[in-house]
Amino acid sequence: MTSQFHLQKPYVLTTLPRPLDPVTGTYVVGDVYGYAPGSKKRKRRRAELTVGIDGEAINIYDVSSSRLVTSYPIPPQSRFTCPASSVRLKSDSTKDVSRYTYAALNESRTSKVTLFKDNVDESGKTNQTNLSASLRQGQHVVCLAPLSSYGAQGDATDAPFRNELLVVRADGEIIGLDSESLQQKWSSTALTMLQDLSEDAKTDFTIEFCRSLPASEVIKGIFKGNSDVFSLLSESGQNLDEEMEVLVLVSVSGSPNQRSRHLHIIGRLPSTSSLQERRGVVQLHVMPLVTPKSKKSSPRLYRLDARNGALLELHQHTVTIHDLTASLPTSLALERAVSIIGSSLVVIQLEAPRTRHAKRRAEGLLIDSIGRGLHTAKKSLKSASKLPPKDSVFSNYLPGSIRGDYWKKWTADQEHADSLLNSNDIHSFELFLAERLGIKVEEAPVQDEDTTDASGKKTVIWRLPKSRANYPPRG
Repeated sequence: MTSQFHLQKPYVLTTLPRPLDPVTGTYVVGDVYGYAPGSKKRKRRRAELTVGIDGEAINIYDVSSSRLVTSYPIPPQSRFTCPASSVRLKSDSTKDVSRYTYAALNESRTSKVTLFKDNVDESGKTNQTNLSASLRQGQHVVCLAPLSSYGAQGDATDAPFRNELLVVRADGEIIGLDSESLQQKWSSTALTMLQDLSEDAKTDFTIEFCRSLPASEVIKGIFKGNSDVFSLLSESGQNLDEEMEVLVLVSVSGSPNQRSRHLHIIGRLPSTSSLQERRGVVQLHVMPLVTPKSKKSSPRLYRLDARNGALLELHQHTVTIHDLTASLPTSLALERAVSIIGSSLVVIQLEAPRTRHAKRRAEGLLIDSIGRGLHTAKKSLKSASKLPPKDSVFSNYLPGSIRGDYWKKWTADQEHADSLLNSNDIHSFELFLAERLGIKVEEAPVQDEDTTDASGKKTVIWRLPKSRANYPPRG
């Protein structure tokens, strides 16, 4: 059956700096989370991304405005082993804003974790500090997960960021570091996850994917509201804190001819547990994943949709959707994705078929998120005119496609407009802009000095259409 889903044209968010080594250098993209004062939900995802560039820096971008928020340079010999993790906190009483950004780097065969900390006080003064800690010999880091650990009341308003940073390595080792000093507090071997696997699945154990998220999302999405398996995370005599974070991991193990994959849910043991200091974490749940036989051992990419209880797996141009609430994979629509094409950070939208009975959330996602993309079609009122609507620039999708010659023309126009501004030729700049927008302009009549600009040239009067429908169509 032919798929009725349609990929919309990609939109460029920003052009990224290239890695120092363009041949072997890579990019890694991660999320940014914030802790809002007074919010019942202590952790929320921000409209920002961390982009790690080998040998260059960690850049943090605002997705909605395509703006570079901040940047942290790294040594030229450094390579990222996983996406950087960043959290932003705001104090309700002092109005100070702090940002903690963690990176796992390999430098000359040495694996280390680096903390970049920014603090902006109420007056706007910024204080930045960097701190690094080397890890003992072992496999590369696949995930950095800051876990919040505020006081018993869970007040994120004024409490310091006393969380632990969980460092997950490819062999299943999990290390707990102090979030401020990066000193190791405890470590847990892969035995935590291996104990519930069959003997055949315990060999060549490797972590392919890891993500931290609130227990509430896992309980509601994957377990359909049943929180029984999370009882081990509750303090003695207290209810489960559903904003406590857990790790969701995907492992691959077994012999080369019989590889199997499992999904693991790992939680941080409470401070009252006797195993807390010795082991740190406990496995709450494990389930097998369907693993189709493949002749090639190419890498797999995953995306977790915990709220809908689904795990998306991309392998060899095929997307497999694992329904984590059932035993068989099912179908699910991917509506928006952020990707890197060459050195450009782009966003892509997938439009669901109009015959689909489920709610079509895809429409409007890009226009809401980044100000570009598909507009939701408005239903015409019964009293509206039956005449066909006039074609106008507002009736078409906004520009931004990177396909065809659009990007080349846009770049050329941008360079020409910049050259006019740099030469202070405002008159020519306005004429050029009016031509590109299709707006009529007139030379201002010569009366006095007010009709000339700083360069002595005549000013331009813009004749803007009285309504949106009168704007010219986009060419």
